[in-house]
Amino acid sequence: ATLVLAAQRRGRVALERFIVSLARTAEIVGQLEHAASFDDVILFGGASRIDLLVRRLAERTGHVVRVGSAEAAALGNAIVQGVALGVFNSIDDGRARLGAAPAMRTLR
Repeated sequence: ATLVLAAQRRGRVALERFIVSLARTAEIVGQLEHAASFDDVILFGGASRIDLLVRRLAERTGHVVRVGSAEAAALGNAIVQGVALGVFNSIDDGRARLGAAPAMRTLR
């Protein structure tokens, strides 16, 4: 039981560090001279499945966090590879043919 609790604590610490890093990145991007302002943070890929990460990221950034598909990164990679191999004419063509526009959920 003690080993399990220690592992859970280490996992939580790692997750909190990741959240701090993401929040800091959003802050830096918001301060860039030529960057457009933004209201939402969009999270996709495997990390989007971690509800605690999504909630804490919204709290730390003060931004709305929109969560896309956990498979979005894989779909994006498949489309880019398809364009490189000549399977798709463009990114837009790949998105259209794969139906790669998954619904997003929003956390405020």
